[in-house]
Amino acid sequence: MRQESVQLDVRSPEGNRRLRALVDRADVLVQNLAPGAADRLGIGSERLAGERPELITCDISGYGGTGPYRERKAYDLLVQAEAGLLAITGTPETPSKVGLSIADICAGTYAYSGILTALLERTRTGRGVRLEVSMLEALGEGWGTPSTSRATAGPLRLVPEPATQRSPPTGRSPPVTGRA
Repeated sequence: MRQESVQLDVRSPEGNRRLRALVDRADVLVQNLAPGAADRLGIGSERLAGERPELITCDISGYGGTGPYRERKAYDLLVQAEAGLLAITGTPETPSKVGLSIADICAGTYAYSGILTALLERTRTGRGVRLEVSMLEALGEGWGTPSTSRATAGPLRLVPEPATQRSPPTGRSPPVTGRA
């Protein structure tokens, strides 16, 4: 596998031509540009699907390509807050973000998994697919267990002092008796 790094001004005619040349020989295109930017640059997934049906495209955005927030830009801390993750980090007075870009990491993990699946499928069908990954949905998936535990364990407990993420218990365990 050969990887390349290149710096382009994709808004200039020459930079856009070079970008298109790279896309024309790519197996997979992953983009997380601002909403609508890929279409404006001529590398939107729908257009590319018509031009190169074997190409796999992956669009990563804050909120997905449909719905009322589809045009909003997103960044990791904002998505952490909107997903409710700040409710279990920091203190009641000072919520704190997770110590790493967890929304970006979750979205990247789902993109990676989807791309691998699409590559396998393409070997069977010869056709690419369009993948869409939302940072909020990816983070929400991983955050599902702590957030749904409210129903079984009561309200989420904020940690008393800054600490790493902790998940509340999901129910009561009977006491252990005898030997283990």
